[in-house]
Amino acid sequence: MLVEINEKLNRIEKLLFSIKSSNKEIMDVKEAAEYCGLKVSYVYKLCSSREIPHYKNSGKMLRFKKEGLSKWLLRNKVKPNI
Repeated sequence: MLVEINEKLNRIEKLLFSIKSSNKEIMDVKEAAEYCGLKVSYVYKLCSSREIPHYKNSGKMLRFKKEGLSKWLLRNKVKPNI
């Protein structure tokens, strides 16, 4: 029973985190990965190969604009056969 409670708490924490992230305009790497449905390590890889829009301040902190990520996620539109 204790295991079930811990699993439910973990799911609630993930949901709260995703709600918090979806309301932010500027996100860090963890929030961007959650928003895009990717692993943090893969987001770092995409940044190093300059495949995902991101910003870097004077240090190594990466930041992402929600609007830029949304456009990046929807970049390859497929037209239907009508």
